[in-house]
Amino acid sequence: MFFVLLVSLFGCGETVNRYQCTCEVTAFNMEDMEDVDERFTEIICETEEAMNTVFQQDGAMYDAKAECEAEYADLSDDYSCDCTCTYLDKC
Repeated sequence: MFFVLLVSLFGCGETVNRYQCTCEVTAFNMEDMEDVDERFTEIICETEEAMNTVFQQDGAMYDAKAECEAEYADLSDDYSCDCTCTYLDKC
């Protein structure tokens, strides 16, 4: 399945923010398998600097999306793996 855990070491004096991250996985028309339509939401606390890199190449969300797409690409032509993170407030 499509789970993402973001972990960092917080430096002294760095502001830590709270984000709501939601990932949605859909895959339809898979031979001999049920359709997938799942959404996962997690509240995380992270520095702004760390959040700026998670969607870039080699970032945690980028890598998780690539892994999800690789898994479902072999099973269906009609699939989607998407994640978004929204700033909520300070932790």
